Amino acid sequence: MIGTIGKDKHGTFHPTGAGLLMFGNEYRIVRHYHEYSLDYREMLDPTIRWTDRLYTSSGEWTGNLFDFYFRVYNKIILNVKVPFKMNGGERVDDTPVHRALREVLANCLVNSDFYVPRGIVIKQKNDILIIENPGTIRVGKYQMKVGGESDPRNKAFMKMFNLIGLVSVQAVGFRSYSLYGIRRDGWSRLLKNHIIRDARF
Repeated sequence: MIGTIGKDKHGTFHPTGAGLLMFGNEYRIVRHYHEYSLDYREMLDPTIRWTDRLYTSSGEWTGNLFDFYFRVYNKIILNVKVPFKMNGGERVDDTPVHRALREVLANCLVNSDFYVPRGIVIKQKNDILIIENPGTIRVGKYQMKVGGESDPRNKAFMKMFNLIGLVSVQAVGFRSYSLYGIRRDGWSRLLKNHIIRDARF
């Protein structure tokens, strides 16, 4: 069981909150999570507001977390350098930067509070990636940085992402996964811990 389907007292199956958020459609999600909002903005040209955008209310895609994760991930890795490397006669296209981006993006979704206004906002600029998510930091900012203690807000999401290898159940800390391999690749300003009020990841 991954927590996507529940059963009521009459024996009728229905999607759980986690199942709805992860695999549902935006117009159904907002009936239960009125503040639900996902927004990705690519801002590579300072003369215009954005060069690309993906947001839930556009009606052009499902608007769920699963779709958002993979659409955004495939956008933000476009400029990641992939050095030549072979393993067992096959080309290896995965780098520490790819792994760090997968985990930081998944953790953003896992730790969001979808009842809080503003929603998830991801901004990609030429040399920086800003990830903002709603909700307070449950273990505190210091513990988040050093790792060693995990208290995910959405444990069902954590299980789903862990099953497909996108996050670790071990609390490695923000500094560990965000900077691992990134400084070596010249992406030292890629990830910014952007804090608004008392929230944010």
